[in-house]
Amino acid sequence: MLHYGRNYQNREYAPFARKVWQQQRVEESTPATALVSVDDMKNWLGVPLCELGDDDQITGLIEGATQQAEKFTGRAFINRTVKSYFDYVPWLESTGIMGTTTSQGQTTVEGGRIISLRRSPLVSVERIAWHYIDGTTTDNWSTDNYLVDTTSQTVRGRVVIKETVSMPTDLREANALEIEYTAGYGANAADVPYTVKQAVQMLVAYNYNNRGDCGSNGANPMQASGAQGLLMQHRLAEVI
Repeated sequence: MLHYGRNYQNREYAPFARKVWQQQRVEESTPATALVSVDDMKNWLGVPLCELGDDDQITGLIEGATQQAEKFTGRAFINRTVKSYFDYVPWLESTGIMGTTTSQGQTTVEGGRIISLRRSPLVSVERIAWHYIDGTTTDNWSTDNYLVDTTSQTVRGRVVIKETVSMPTDLREANALEIEYTAGYGANAADVPYTVKQAVQMLVAYNYNNRGDCGSNGANPMQASGAQGLLMQHRLAEVI
């Protein structure tokens, strides 16, 4: 497997006529449990458990730090249901790794039959639906038509449509493909790598101890807290 920088262009395998699935929208359910509990965070901060005045603020900081860490790594930490919506778009020979780059900086790596999912680790795919120009939908597309790749923990999970299967046609222009899946390390915080939880606690602690100061001193909380360094090892790689 080869790794390339973001400016790599493969003209032999990425002609202008080719199309790719570009992930445009993601909807996620709320995990059943928090990555870090308020009591654990208060112990980390040295705040007595009996002091309840900052509990709501600490809860909010935990949620915000978790979202930042998930966005930075490209992962879902606690299992949740995710829906990804895709457009089928022309391949653009521009900056990126054999694919098109969205305005959010996400790169579509593979072509029409290999579809990368934005949230990892991929646990399972529950449903695939195709939406057509005439307003109809093929829901719960047969699992005989595709394979689900959950093998690697270092790259995004994939849906691989079998070569023997005819691709749907006459799809609508936007959100033509919908994939519902489960992503995460597990159902509980204990299933998540400790360094991830440690990074979230460091980020919460920094934001808690520097309330109102971040805007004035220009510090990047992810970097200043040390969280970014811990999360780098969990950041998903783009590969071809």
